[in-house]
Amino acid sequence: MWIVLISFSFVLYRAYRVITGPKAVSYIPGLRPLFAPITLFGETLPTSTWNPGLTRPWEWRKFSYFNHTREVLSMVPLLSGQSCLYVGSLPVMKQLLSTEGEMRMRKPEQLTAAVYMTTSWTAFSC
Repeated sequence: MWIVLISFSFVLYRAYRVITGPKAVSYIPGLRPLFAPITLFGETLPTSTWNPGLTRPWEWRKFSYFNHTREVLSMVPLLSGQSCLYVGSLPVMKQLLSTEGEMRMRKPEQLTAAVYMTTSWTAFSC
């Protein structure tokens, strides 16, 4: 009984997050993986289409920098994690950081070291 109730509650919560996730990132097009990179499953499972993983910036560097059509991409995880924005342009990053308080956006501290070591793309939580 309790397992069914907890499972049903989790499904309802994730359905709510899937509906409100794109709204949190202002419906900016982007990735819709199962897990966010900075979660237990996102870190342990290998990088693929459904799980960007921690090595996404490194593995996608070959085409991300030259074939991107947008300077800002959103990531809305379907099962686990928080919605966030990836910024690939230094001027856009500076503009977002200058209005960080007004937009209720913040850069997660656990992403700071990994992002600076792997790529110039920066993630912001929404």
